Amino acid sequence: MTTKRVTYLPTVREVADLPSPSAFEVGVGIYVQENETIFATDGSAWSPVAASGLVGPPGAPGAPGLDAPQFRGLAYRTSSGTISFTGVTVGDFISSGLTGTLDAAVSVDVDAAGSNKFGLKRTGTGTAWCHVIATADVAGSSNKRIAIQLALNGVHVAESECNITITPTTIGKLHSMYLFELDEDDEVTVFFANKSNQNTITIERARMTLIGVR
Repeated sequence: MTTKRVTYLPTVREVADLPSPSAFEVGVGIYVQENETIFATDGSAWSPVAASGLVGPPGAPGAPGLDAPQFRGLAYRTSSGTISFTGVTVGDFISSGLTGTLDAAVSVDVDAAGSNKFGLKRTGTGTAWCHVIATADVAGSSNKRIAIQLALNGVHVAESECNITITPTTIGKLHSMYLFELDEDDEVTVFFANKSNQNTITIERARMTLIGVR
């Protein structure tokens, strides 16, 4: 074993950070590292010692890592429900009046929206951004153009709108996504519009996911 006496520098974080083999001072002792083993000498022979017995000064803190999303939620509807547009101006967006089921197994700091709404509500404190995706399977009795929009606390977000045209023999897939900045108790809900007439439409299935982002 070849050793060289050197001064233990404060810039060295841990014993394991030193190159191997290397020798250094801690207090009045002289030590050497050979691979993963630390040796001490009494001046005539080397004896192994526990590395945990040699504690250098603390190093500088590392850069912070990326945080995981701090909240998330999932709501779904697997049973059919109808939305009536009787008396509604053609093209106007209305709440579905259909509720969703919260998936409590995957939802964190998120709850289902209030009664007669399909959507999600943030329950965590503070303000944070989130990514929201909403989909719905839509059927009708005549050719019509149907639209979906997301709303924040009942205020429609026109930029989130998506349209499809359905026929009596097809089921259309509406899909909307958007980024929202949410405070505690803010709700994101789904609104629908019949842009062709005032006929009733059927929502066969629907889903919404809400994922916190940094």
